[in-house]
Amino acid sequence: MKNLFVILFLLISNISFATNYYVDATNGMDTYDGLSPSTAWKTIARVNSANLIAGDSVLFKRGETFRGNLIPISGTALGNIIYGAYGTGNKPKLLGSIQKNSVSDWVNEGGNIWHTSQQAANTVGSELLPNSDFTANTSNWDEWHNTTNGASCVFSRTTTAGEYYTSPGGGKLVCTNNGTGNSDIQLWASNCSITSAKWYKFIFKAKASQQFTIPYAGIALMKNVSPYTSYSSSSSKAVNVTTSWATYEIFYKSNATATDARVDFLLGNIIPDGATFYFDSLSFKELDGDPGLISIDVGNIIFNNESFCGIKMKTEAEVNAQGKFWYDQDNVTLKIYSISNPASFYSNIEIALTKHIIDENGKSYDTYENLDLRYGAAHGIGGGNTHHIRIKDMDISWIGGGYLVGYGDGKVRYGNGVEFWSAAHDNIVERCVLNQVYDAALTHQGEVTSGYETYNIYFRNNIVNNSEYSYELWGRPSNSSLHDIYFENNTCMNAGFGWGHSQRPDPNGTHLIFWGFVSQSNNVYIRNNIFYESSDYSSRYDNNFELTKVTIDYNCWYESSGPVARIVSTNYDFATQWTAYKTASGQDAHSIPADPLLNPDYTLTNNSPCIDTGITSIIVTEDYNQTLRPQGNKYDIGAFEYIIPTGIENKNNLNEIHIYPNPANTQITIEFSSQYSVVSIYNLSGQEIKKLRAMSHELRVDISNLPSGIYFVKVVNEDGVSVGKFVKE
Repeated sequence: MKNLFVILFLLISNISFATNYYVDATNGMDTYDGLSPSTAWKTIARVNSANLIAGDSVLFKRGETFRGNLIPISGTALGNIIYGAYGTGNKPKLLGSIQKNSVSDWVNEGGNIWHTSQQAANTVGSELLPNSDFTANTSNWDEWHNTTNGASCVFSRTTTAGEYYTSPGGGKLVCTNNGTGNSDIQLWASNCSITSAKWYKFIFKAKASQQFTIPYAGIALMKNVSPYTSYSSSSSKAVNVTTSWATYEIFYKSNATATDARVDFLLGNIIPDGATFYFDSLSFKELDGDPGLISIDVGNIIFNNESFCGIKMKTEAEVNAQGKFWYDQDNVTLKIYSISNPASFYSNIEIALTKHIIDENGKSYDTYENLDLRYGAAHGIGGGNTHHIRIKDMDISWIGGGYLVGYGDGKVRYGNGVEFWSAAHDNIVERCVLNQVYDAALTHQGEVTSGYETYNIYFRNNIVNNSEYSYELWGRPSNSSLHDIYFENNTCMNAGFGWGHSQRPDPNGTHLIFWGFVSQSNNVYIRNNIFYESSDYSSRYDNNFELTKVTIDYNCWYESSGPVARIVSTNYDFATQWTAYKTASGQDAHSIPADPLLNPDYTLTNNSPCIDTGITSIIVTEDYNQTLRPQGNKYDIGAFEYIIPTGIENKNNLNEIHIYPNPANTQITIEFSSQYSVVSIYNLSGQEIKKLRAMSHELRVDISNLPSGIYFVKVVNEDGVSVGKFVKE
């Protein structure tokens, strides 16, 4: 009884002290306290530096756009930290891209090649680098070499004429053996103070007895003591050290506030054996703005408000047609082919950077809800070793395309909508819409030599469209364990019809894909899902043993042509080999091979074969609209339970609606039977673009900012659900 009292007291105390913080991109200021909409913060960077506790909420203003990458803070078992939305209107957009829409953002190299420009940014404040001119011998400078790998060198201060640039002296490193890795020889200045989200410029003069190049990321801003974590994005460009004195500039954007930063030259396996490196006249200062450099790999460019994408090339020589681009890592610039200035040729240019829009690595007890994530070239939400994460009512689109560092030849592209890596457990993804993902919309996977355990993972009531894979599942090695995994009541459409398919070296549009799934598994269920159309195969198994790892049943499969499955090297045609597929796979005993007959918003029509053909699920009690399941005798297949006919002509509905004028240009009026209604407007892709509440029998809606086309209106009230349509001219 005493323990119960303590738990209740802690829970009540946690709730009592929970705080809401507000973020407003238009009227906010990062110097405000964030405790009310009128004193809201402004940026994601400010959110990342906040001291949050269990139960706190960070709420982004609806209808606004925020740029950057969210790094959440873990809650505790006493309460999740919530990252969500406030206000009215569209979900707040969190963009992992930078915009280059000004003609001054681009420099003409000739031959229809343009590269991104650098913005003016001046240094401010005092010198942050101790002993920058070696006036006090080698004070605040350190050197380390890894004798285990054979590295050998000597570091000293020099006052010999010609070996330094400014009096009274300079630094000198004589290398005998450069070792085997870039960290085998390190030379650094320590005890620098930095502030999170600020830009810094490091300047130095250098020469060497032999020419060599310090590569991209070879001069790091990092923590001075263990653990030696990075305090910034990588070094912003390569440095070509010659035999003559030259000046070099490196830019960093800090990701932490610290007093123990160091600027570290990583020279192992880089400086030639027998070479001497001379350096002098160093400076490390804060900048008064963003220099505009793209110091992170560019994985995708989204043009003209998602009309089409750029085409990423592996080499500069391949940039030879409109829209092709190449990221120049050494000089931290983007190069693109365009017959005129890109900012004139395109109406909008979003440059997606290779970072997770939400980087939840190692995080736990977090909730992300009602946010719109777009234009990230890594994962939409990604990270390893997560638990008690809840992702709900999110929109995640135009994700992936960046290079996966350290994998293959370094030119392998990747990017998933939501990924749980390795030891994840007790995570939920529900009622989310995922669209245009380079790799998998939803996945949990892992590869850890020592093995790991993944369990209690739930993907339910999600809508997936135009992604290379709808759901990817694998784990290795064999001493890993995956159990109690549920992929249920999702509606998956058009696998392999997304932006990245034609650019991939391995086009492989597949709803379900299994790669080297050798982990032990138990209670892995894929049920009650709609899998509609794919460019290659509805499902793919690389090995026969993967068929024993999962239970797949009570799904609805449909292909207008092509195979329903590829098992190892055998294809099974949807139209003629459904029975043969079931026999070969041992799966889908109760599944149906039929067109699911969906409305434009992916709800079921009144004659859909998915009605009352699912199986009861203990972990799915509601549908996408939070309608209780089941509404009929059995569960329906897909993200939606069928309630009443919702045809666009509204015939025989108690909840009859009228929309006028129709067509319209600036405003429509919607009339309905009930005084209190929830009204949603969808585009033809099924994406909800407006959600409004009506307190009378009619609602006037401003449509002036919508692109021309056909839109659907869904009205939910006490009389039921009805759908209508209108045309925006």
